[in-house]
Amino acid sequence: MLKTNMYCITIVIYLCSFYMYSYIGAIPRAVITMGMLLSTLLVIAQRKLKPNKQFLLITLGTIVPLLTFVIRNYDIQNGYYGRFLCFTTAVFLIVSLYAYDDWIPICVYSYKWIGSLFAIFTIINGVAPVARVMASKFFRTAGDLFLDTSSRVYNAGIAITVATNALYLVVGIITILFSYRSNIITKLMGVSIGTVALLLTGKRGQFLACVIAILGTLIIKAKPNIKRIMWVLVILLVPLYIAIIFSCDLIPDVSFIFDNDATSGRTALYYRAIELFMQNPLWGNGWASYRYLSNMVYLNNYYEVHNVYLQLLAETGVIGFLIFITIFSKILWTCVNTYHKIHDDDMSSFLAISIAGQSFMLIYSLTGNVLYDQLYLIAYAVFCAMGLACCHKYSLSSK
Repeated sequence: MLKTNMYCITIVIYLCSFYMYSYIGAIPRAVITMGMLLSTLLVIAQRKLKPNKQFLLITLGTIVPLLTFVIRNYDIQNGYYGRFLCFTTAVFLIVSLYAYDDWIPICVYSYKWIGSLFAIFTIINGVAPVARVMASKFFRTAGDLFLDTSSRVYNAGIAITVATNALYLVVGIITILFSYRSNIITKLMGVSIGTVALLLTGKRGQFLACVIAILGTLIIKAKPNIKRIMWVLVILLVPLYIAIIFSCDLIPDVSFIFDNDATSGRTALYYRAIELFMQNPLWGNGWASYRYLSNMVYLNNYYEVHNVYLQLLAETGVIGFLIFITIFSKILWTCVNTYHKIHDDDMSSFLAISIAGQSFMLIYSLTGNVLYDQLYLIAYAVFCAMGLACCHKYSLSSK
């Protein structure tokens, strides 16, 4: 009963969070959305944690969010929401160690269905003009009906932007492919449809990062199945080959993948990040200095670097960069090391999903804003938590 209820709560929270983030003011949506997320975590914690730890978690869950409202932030629209997300993510990481049997199967099951839903509507939006108009009446993109078929934002599917849509497509592809309980037909159809949908978003960075992450995860297994790797490679690359031949002139989003400007006009952002890094290479210029200072002065707008590693160097210097890289690498290495030792099919499947997800995020960080985009940061935290929870359970069972 608990697992069924928690799965329903997971879906409700996802839908409510999406619409609250889209259509409600910053502070009200932050309070309601984070309250729902924290309440769900407390439901799990109540079953798994001891009374004193439950009290501590509830206390932090009420005091810390209230304190965030007295902290000033330049980004009025998203600042409070971002803080709530960071806090909730931290609590989620803690609770996950105690609730492995509850949240990971729910999370995997939810990701598979959410990814499938995103894939269906992305294909509808990208291929069928009539269905696209009908779908847009129920699933608005960025709050409006984008009837201009040449607009890349229009083909976002369910999500606010194509980048968000691509994220959930990648998560769905990875989860379906590595899920132990998915049969071969489900994997074949899920990965194929998800790949086509991902191509229709026109997000080449996510597509390439997804391919590399999946192949890397398949290869690191102690005895990799070469036949399986080849099949996955065919499933992932055949839609790309078809797109090159037939679709470039028909679907604007697919043609964008093959645009000559490989950096999408971000060269100026990269150069500015390097300039900031050279000003203070050891300690950096401070967290968020690139977004709030450099861009408003030089570009008259808010932009991230679209390269997490360059932005870390510019804002935290070499010292901060090494700290972050050490943490990222340590978590991934711990998961890979346990993945080689483990023999339980379910846990091995969860670890493979975690490794592929972490790898995708770290590779996509070369052209994306994983640490600075709230939805990507939460997804990355979930993948890390999934892997660390499996490692924790394995370490307990091996004693």
